[in-house]
Amino acid sequence: MKKLELLEALYTISRSMHTLNIEELLHLILEGVTKTLGFERARLYLYDESQHLLELKMAVGMKKEEIENIAIPIYQEDSVIAQSLLQKKPIVVKDAENDPRVHQGLTQLFRLKSFAAIPLIGHNKVKGVITADYLYSQEEVTEEKVEGLMMFAHEAGLAIDNAEMYQKLQNTSFRLANQVQVTSQDLNNTMVRLEKSKKLAVLGQLAAGVAHEIRNPLTSIKILIHSLLSEKKEEQRQEDAQVITHEIIRLEKIVNDFLEFGRLRSPKLEGIKIRTILDHISHLLHQEFKERKIDFEIQLPDKDIWLVADKEQICQILINLIKNAMEAIEANGEICVSVTRPADLIEIRIKDNGPGIANEIKDQLFDPFTTSKEGGVGLGLSIVHRMMDSFDGSIQLEETRSKGACFLMTFHSYEAEEVEV
Repeated sequence: MKKLELLEALYTISRSMHTLNIEELLHLILEGVTKTLGFERARLYLYDESQHLLELKMAVGMKKEEIENIAIPIYQEDSVIAQSLLQKKPIVVKDAENDPRVHQGLTQLFRLKSFAAIPLIGHNKVKGVITADYLYSQEEVTEEKVEGLMMFAHEAGLAIDNAEMYQKLQNTSFRLANQVQVTSQDLNNTMVRLEKSKKLAVLGQLAAGVAHEIRNPLTSIKILIHSLLSEKKEEQRQEDAQVITHEIIRLEKIVNDFLEFGRLRSPKLEGIKIRTILDHISHLLHQEFKERKIDFEIQLPDKDIWLVADKEQICQILINLIKNAMEAIEANGEICVSVTRPADLIEIRIKDNGPGIANEIKDQLFDPFTTSKEGGVGLGLSIVHRMMDSFDGSIQLEETRSKGACFLMTFHSYEAEEVEV
């Protein structure tokens, strides 16, 4: 074999280190041993460390059925192949039939005469053994051939090592991908269960809240009806009847609020000029402001600002917040609605100079049945919050340095020409 041919063979094996399919790589190595180095037959054994066995994985120049189910224990003394692995050195056998180091079963099975066994060494670790021989020509395995085979085996060992490491990484990656998929599915299932639990919890909270709110007026009505049936003056009967009427109206409001909370309709989005909405609300509540002696102020920029939202729901939200402020102030106070447009947003602030929001309910302010008002149901702000979500807006309680409360509503902004009026 010419030196140039050997260098070409080594280059081929070096290139094969990038071939990470183990079956393809083993076949490439054995073809190099036969076609390039000139051996008539070659067999490749891989070391199974967990089983302490050398398993015959592939052969060239032999029939497939001849090499099936062959494995050699590495501690077997009468095996040149096992000794080559253990000693990490090449062994050349001149006469296999009469050499006590050769397993006679393999000698007969493979019709061995003269052959060489070369260890495949990867990154400081033995990966297996290559055996090569001449069956038909009976050519002797020379020292030159062994040197070429050793150089070839060194590159092959590194290539096998890389392929096995890649296979392990691929298996690990597959397991991780599988695990991520399973974990993701478990997470989704958990989220669905949590969502169901959350809905059930809200339903339970709503039921408990409604039951609590209804119980009080019902108790009052029951007592007053019993009082009406007793002997009383007509004047007292009239007073009791008025209280009963008041409690019935209160019951109706509780039921209506509950139904509104549970059956919030989908918003009908349209272009709305904020100035028009606020002027309408100011006119609607004018008499109430006057009776309570409350100064109501609207602060708007010079240029018209448009919202894309549900007109009725926006009116309901603003009226709800303004009336809450009026009830908090009671009388002789101030309410200011201001509109600003920072960047691509629209901000509406409803600020009053009342007593402000109690610290203990700030975190639950938009939860159902959270209220500081005597006789209040506590669904108003929950409904406001749900409406704002329905057209991609947000609402929050804004901290203020001065006395009172300030609610901040935030929307996406649009130019007049972008809005379908």
